[in-house]
Amino acid sequence: YLGMKKCLLFGDTLISLISKKKIILPKLFNIWVLMKKLIKKISVRSLSFLLVMITSMVEAQNFDRMWNDVKRAERDGLPKSVVLLTDSIYREAVKTRNTPQMMKAYIGRMKYRKSISTDSFYTDIRELEKWSIQAVDSVEKAVLHSVLARMYAQYAFVNERMLPEQADDSFGPMSEDMRTWSVANFADRVKRYVIRSLSQSSLLVATSSESYVPFTSIWQGSESYGHDMYHLISYYNIESLGMICNELDSHKEGDIRTVIVNLIDSIYSDMVVRYSQQDNKVAVLLVKLEHLRRKYRHYSYFHMKNPEEDPYLRELDLLI
Repeated sequence: YLGMKKCLLFGDTLISLISKKKIILPKLFNIWVLMKKLIKKISVRSLSFLLVMITSMVEAQNFDRMWNDVKRAERDGLPKSVVLLTDSIYREAVKTRNTPQMMKAYIGRMKYRKSISTDSFYTDIRELEKWSIQAVDSVEKAVLHSVLARMYAQYAFVNERMLPEQADDSFGPMSEDMRTWSVANFADRVKRYVIRSLSQSSLLVATSSESYVPFTSIWQGSESYGHDMYHLISYYNIESLGMICNELDSHKEGDIRTVIVNLIDSIYSDMVVRYSQQDNKVAVLLVKLEHLRRKYRHYSYFHMKNPEEDPYLRELDLLI
C-alpha cells in the first residue's frame, strides 16, 4: 500500500515537471490519469482485503488462546471452569457468527455440564434441536442433524439397560421425556435425523470440510474425497446408525433393525453414485471397500477349505 502511494506521488511530480516544459503529449497525460485512478482503486481494495485478513487472524488467535485455557482447565480436572470457559467461547463466536466455533464450544460445554449434572443433558439437547430448527444455512442444519443423531444413538447405547422394553406409543411431539423411550424409539429418532442431515447431499459435496474447522478436523484420507463435508457426515451417520443397530434385538425389534441396516446400505450406495458423478474413482473404491469391511466385519472365513468359496474375497475380486 505504501509502495503504491509513493508511486502516485512520484508520478504526480513527474507529470508536473514535464508539463512545465510543455513536452508531454495529451494522450500520455490521459493514460496517467486513468492509471492513477486504477492504482487508487487497487490500493483501496488491497487495504480492505488486508484489514479483513488481519481481523480474521486476530479472531483466530483469540479463539486459540481461549481454547488453550480450556485445555488447562481440563488437565487440572476443573469441569466448572471448563463450562464457564466454553460458554465464553460460545458467546464470543455468536457475536461474529462463527458457526464452527459455536458448535465446538456448545458440544464441549454440554459434555462438562453433564458431568456436573446429568439432567442438564436433557435441557441441552432440546436447545440443540431448537438451534437446528432456527438455523438458516443448509450445511449448518445438516451438521446439527448429524450431531443430534449421534447424541441419541450414544444415549441409547449407554443407557440401554435402563430403557423400557416396550416401545412408547406416544413417541414424537407427545413424548418429551426421552427416559420413557425404548431402543426402537431412539432408533426411529436417529433415523430421522440421519435422513435430514443428508437431504442436501449435493451442497455437502460442494462444501469444504476446512470451512468447519475447528469443529471438524482434516484427516489424512480426506484428500481422496476432495475434503468435502459429504463424506464426513456420511461416515459419521453410518457410525451412529451402527451404534443404535447393535442395541436392537433382531427378534423383538426386527422391523426397525432392518430399516436401519437398509439405510446404512443406501448411504454407501448414494456415496458411490455421488463420487461416480464426479469421476472420483479413488473415492468410489474407498467407499466400496469400507462397505465390504462393514458388511463382513463379523464374518469368519477360517472354516473355508477353498478360498474361492469365501464371499468376502469374491466381492473383493469384483472390484478389481
